[in-house]
Amino acid sequence: LTSCSSSMDTTMAREVQQLTGTKRWKAFLGSVLPVLVVLNLFKSAGRAKFYLNCTQNVEAGSLHKPKRLIQVMYGIAGDGDDTLHEFEVSLKSLLMSSPTDSDLTIHLLTDKAAHNAIDDIFQRTKIASWSMRNQVTIETYNLESRVAEFTDFIVSKTRTDMNYSIAKHSIANYFGLLAYKVIKPSTGFILNLDTDVIIMADLEALWKHVDESCLFQWASNGGFVLFNLNREDEIWQHIGAFKKVTSSKANGHIGDQRLMDMVNISFPEKVATLPDEWYVTLSRLKKKGRLQKLRRDGVGMMHLNGNQAVTESSFIATPQLRQKSEKDGWGLAKYYIDISWSWAKFLAESHREEGDGFPINIIHKQTSDDTSVAVSGGINEAHSPELVWIMAYPNSGTTYTLALMEQVTESSMATNYMGDVLQPIPDVPLYQDQPQGPFWRGPSVKPLPETSVLVKTHCAGYKESPAEVYDMSLSQYVRGCGRTTILNPKSKNIDGWYDPHGVHKAIHVIRSPFDNLIARFNNYLFKQDRRGKHPYGKNREGFRAFCRTRDSNFDIKYQKSKMPSSVKNLAKRTICHDNVLAYVLWHNRAFEAIDRLQLNAMQIRYEDYEDKFNTTLPKILDFLDLPKTGPPLEFFSGHHYDDYYTHEDRENVMALAKQLASERTWEVIRRYFE
Repeated sequence: LTSCSSSMDTTMAREVQQLTGTKRWKAFLGSVLPVLVVLNLFKSAGRAKFYLNCTQNVEAGSLHKPKRLIQVMYGIAGDGDDTLHEFEVSLKSLLMSSPTDSDLTIHLLTDKAAHNAIDDIFQRTKIASWSMRNQVTIETYNLESRVAEFTDFIVSKTRTDMNYSIAKHSIANYFGLLAYKVIKPSTGFILNLDTDVIIMADLEALWKHVDESCLFQWASNGGFVLFNLNREDEIWQHIGAFKKVTSSKANGHIGDQRLMDMVNISFPEKVATLPDEWYVTLSRLKKKGRLQKLRRDGVGMMHLNGNQAVTESSFIATPQLRQKSEKDGWGLAKYYIDISWSWAKFLAESHREEGDGFPINIIHKQTSDDTSVAVSGGINEAHSPELVWIMAYPNSGTTYTLALMEQVTESSMATNYMGDVLQPIPDVPLYQDQPQGPFWRGPSVKPLPETSVLVKTHCAGYKESPAEVYDMSLSQYVRGCGRTTILNPKSKNIDGWYDPHGVHKAIHVIRSPFDNLIARFNNYLFKQDRRGKHPYGKNREGFRAFCRTRDSNFDIKYQKSKMPSSVKNLAKRTICHDNVLAYVLWHNRAFEAIDRLQLNAMQIRYEDYEDKFNTTLPKILDFLDLPKTGPPLEFFSGHHYDDYYTHEDRENVMALAKQLASERTWEVIRRYFE
């Protein structure tokens, strides 16, 4: 509130804080503000206007001075070990040097092979679990379907056969010059990096040198270029106007750097030069001496300029990195090469302020190659009907609740998961401006309701490893509530995401932990059966064998966890301890997420469908503000599995649940132990 409170009475600043913490502050302003003015709480009409402007800024999310957004991009093609190793090192250095006071977005423009390989890197390094000082977002673009289009475009502008050039350096070398066709133009300046570049300083220092008047800034090296994305098409206009695009190489190669060279030579007033600390390449050091002579007071980056005719990573093949004396200063770069991802995470997270920090968002942007996603067909951008989450630990009754609401309202519900059990498969984005979900099945099945639509979400913390579930932050859980699954028939499914802060209501479903655990077991068997596998019998003996497997290697699973010994001792003697842990912690975080997002929420029990159906259904309809127009769907309670557990099992589950549960979680689950 700094920007408003500096010009307002302390009392009024406090009042703004109170109002903006509720969902009814705009209504309050409309009815009470005139009274406040009459009562002379504002010293002038101008002060009242300022107050209104401040509250409008709150609505726009800009009460504080907005953070600068620093944007970086890589062009990557293929899944060769050399390129991927370089990318890993470069990305690691970038995250370790992430801006202190700015948000960071990293755009990865790739072909299909690189897109799949990079996703494997994300899974292995677990960077989505990092908690950063500021928001870091990684956006990937699979441009496989546009390679032919881009090649034709380059040929049309250069009037040159580019087959040799593209084969030599791959189409990814030109992605930087074509980024304006992929990334939204309002991005402004964006730093294009080669994969063999190491970042060694806060990029905010580089952004201080941005020249708004130029098309791009560089040091005659295409591996480190600041592009003005809003004007990148002008570069191609100039290239297209040249009588002939010629090569400086005997073999006729025309790379991206050659194209920029020609623009630089012909229009020097439209190109700016980077300062020396942001122009450190191995080739330049060879010409001008060692690093210490070039910059005694430090550098912001190092580019290995890997043009050697080698088939391994420049970070492995470069002799300077193998010298024990490291006289050229490249030992500094070697630090980023050798440091482990776990240590890099520790160092990056050490810069964050108090609190959970910001999880790294990984968003797979949709392209025309992703035919599994219908990016058209969504409803209007006014975001109506309103999203209402049905938040439930898996196998707690979400599928039945969705089916029930569809039948009694004769309208469609929605889900975060395109591969859901709903049939036909929900593959139409609910909103036109949110192609990554949630999804519904389209108007050909049933129309959408007018007021609100239920959306299935399991959030996070139910399928990760037990240690990860225990150590998960609330921010990671909240982000998981907006995570979506997008079917991709050409390869493995893609994770999508939408902002959870756009949701304002939720139904939180609770089920007996004992029945929920058996339902999870049965779901596991169902999935195994579809694969032709039958590891356990669908009975008491099969369940207990399943749990013995889950409970094995306990100490190895938790050796790096922050779990205290008191919890470990209880978990060790609890049947299917990992599912019990996940169940209780999931509901703890559900209550916390409801508070953090200020959701209007109601709780229902799965058992209410069996015991109190005639009162539960009207409550849900009233909460959703939906009419009952069709007959209800019959509820089949199924089997209760008391005989699957011994008395000791139940006592141990209760002890662990009571130890882990928050006050609110225990309040709603304690009945299952009585």
